[in-house]
Amino acid sequence: MELTVKRGANGYRIGDSHPRADLTDHEVELMRAMHDAGTRPNQLARLFGVSRTHAWRLCTFRARRGGRGK
Repeated sequence: MELTVKRGANGYRIGDSHPRADLTDHEVELMRAMHDAGTRPNQLARLFGVSRTHAWRLCTFRARRGGRGK
């Protein structure tokens, strides 16, 4: 089995292939879906074991910007 490493346009690792990633890409997608359904970032932070700020940044696409973010 070959392990693939996702890289951005600049060549750096992105998403869950980054060594400092707290969550997998699937967990981030799940967190964003839960946020869209009305779960607050502070509740998501507790569920996923990250800080409130990090949960908010993920839900508002200020972190891991792939998709519909700015």
